[in-house]
Amino acid sequence: MILPVRHHAQRVAEDDDRTRIAPVRLPYEVRADHTKVHDERMLAVIAAAKAHLGTEVDYFSRLRGEPVAPAQFARLHAFATTVAASYRGPMLAYSLELARDAMSSLAALRAQGGVEVLMAAKAMTPGPVFDLAARYLSGFDVSNEGEYEKLPRVLAGKTVFVTAPVFPRALSAFTSRDNDLVVTLDSLAQYEALAAVEGPVDYCIRLSTSKLLEQDSHFGVPPEAHDLLQRMITCGRHRFRGFHCHSGWSTSNTREAYVAMARNAAAAARRLGVELAYLNLGGGICFLSMRELEAMVGEIKRVLPERTVLFFEPGRPLTERAGFALGRIEAIVLRGDLFDLVVDLSSEAHLRWTDPMLIVPTAPPGSPTIRVRIVGPTCAESDVLGVFEVPAATGEMPYRQGDLLMFGDVVGYSACWNVGFNGRPPAQVVHFDGPGSP
Repeated sequence: MILPVRHHAQRVAEDDDRTRIAPVRLPYEVRADHTKVHDERMLAVIAAAKAHLGTEVDYFSRLRGEPVAPAQFARLHAFATTVAASYRGPMLAYSLELARDAMSSLAALRAQGGVEVLMAAKAMTPGPVFDLAARYLSGFDVSNEGEYEKLPRVLAGKTVFVTAPVFPRALSAFTSRDNDLVVTLDSLAQYEALAAVEGPVDYCIRLSTSKLLEQDSHFGVPPEAHDLLQRMITCGRHRFRGFHCHSGWSTSNTREAYVAMARNAAAAARRLGVELAYLNLGGGICFLSMRELEAMVGEIKRVLPERTVLFFEPGRPLTERAGFALGRIEAIVLRGDLFDLVVDLSSEAHLRWTDPMLIVPTAPPGSPTIRVRIVGPTCAESDVLGVFEVPAATGEMPYRQGDLLMFGDVVGYSACWNVGFNGRPPAQVVHFDGPGSP
């Protein structure tokens, strides 16, 4: 038995209020004969949403308030039903339709002029999602030859940034797909390595963001290291093109922080007396809606020189709304007033960098709920997928051993980290783009 795809369960906050997410529900139920029974309580909400967004909206994802078409979730349900009929172990499943929507929305930012969107190769396993990125986005960011070799075979007109703490052995290995190449220098040692390379090569200098964000970074050159930067902006026949600022995933990665990074980079270029052709703001962008992202990009463009091209790597937003995970309940244990559901899906082995949301059936407001903690099958104390309030119409445990559970908000990074551990195999990684199709 698999629970229908209707809305996310309430995640119970432990020490981070950001995880307290209100449930989101479909405004209708889909019957077996594919007819829809509308939830009258939601009609006023839907009408208000249409008026606010000026578009036809029948469903709101919890993520950044962006609309998701009901038909897409009907296809997800069909896919989950197919999986349930022949379950072979834990699975990470990515909707190409939803990934395509995310990428086309991000690509639309190019309309502002001088804005380019990249995909970090580490953000997803090679395959169909990379092909979508090559179609909709401006290029990729890679760390080494291994990542580059997994990119689509033809990247004419695309840009590939090489950004890594270890300087590549041969830069020629990053141009075999007819792409443009920009190398990011992380240190004086990398500058000296580039100086020994026959050129010319376009390059950027990575600026440290430690003083701007609430995190200590071991990457990049401090913006205040004027003498070092002055030396690095000239490198023989190679062409300095701009700066690269990058931040890991953090709650300090606010719109204001990114604008401050851009302002600092522009100021550094002015002090050095050089043209800022490129500014790559890297990744870590994960808490902004598309509307907020558009506003942020506009604000950044206003603090940069008119001719500066802005690059960024959205990372999680490319796949988060498109990623789902399925696991089977192997045991149910009552611990005090909390039920532990032990599933064959591991947060440590299969869901790294994901904050999974349990998907549960629609329930009327005020319906009884039961608190459950969903844990993985390994011996690691940290193997916990989350604590959730789930609907329980009779006030009793709604799950049975052998039931399948589905989770949303599974990022592509999880597919890359996906491993076997403690005798458990890696999760299957599949893609789907239609009813019941992997």
